[in-house]
Amino acid sequence: MNTDKAFDTNKTNQYRLSIQVSLDGFSFFVFSEDDKKILTGKNTAIKISTLKLVSRHFSDWVNAEPLLKLPYRKVTILIFEEYFTLIPNTINPGLTAETLTNPHSDRFLFQNQIESIDATLQFGVNNELCETVKILFTNVKWTHPVSLLLNNFPASEKPNTGILIQSQNQYFLVLKRKNQLLLANCFRAEHSSDMIYFLLNTFRQLGVSRNLTQLFIAETIENNRNLNEFTTPYFPTVSALTAENGYLDLAAGINRLHLYLTLNHI
Repeated sequence: MNTDKAFDTNKTNQYRLSIQVSLDGFSFFVFSEDDKKILTGKNTAIKISTLKLVSRHFSDWVNAEPLLKLPYRKVTILIFEEYFTLIPNTINPGLTAETLTNPHSDRFLFQNQIESIDATLQFGVNNELCETVKILFTNVKWTHPVSLLLNNFPASEKPNTGILIQSQNQYFLVLKRKNQLLLANCFRAEHSSDMIYFLLNTFRQLGVSRNLTQLFIAETIENNRNLNEFTTPYFPTVSALTAENGYLDLAAGINRLHLYLTLNHI
């Protein structure tokens, strides 16, 4: 863990704490919004078999990190949750959205505003994890990675743009044709061949040309490095999601996807 010399443990109530939660483990970094500077952070890779076990691992992780016990001005938790849906701001979804985002009645529901398409992204977070976070932190905002992607979509060289992010056997796929959102979804695949089949079938069903698509992948996460190898034979233009170069020297050891999603939103 690298720590900037400007980091002052007595001034953490002036800093922002950003935490990423996924089945691949946890990461955090402390950010000075006044100086637009990363002060410290750390990535902890843990293979978690199910979302129901995340809460226990999360509590152990926080208790093992002294910096996470300090007070912060605000805390943002970025969670890779498969149950989410987009709701146009012009309609009242009633119980339909809750059925999609809380199918087993064991989740708290949260919403992120998507300004680029005048919609709201609703997602559910396991009750036990929510209660654990309430005990450990205050001033918490829950954020879904797809909402951050939609609010700050990467520039593309092609008419179509796709983003693929992996969290163990979960894959988050966002697809746009120019400025039109075609798909924002999460699917499961146990093997790379299943993942490729789903991708190719999705593009075929939507009538989207793979040759006219720039596919961004989160290849910098430890277990995602093979995504480039798997997708390149089928997509001529594959690029990596990376944070601005100016942050990388300060961010050694921090999850780079976490950096990209969060810093591109600030």
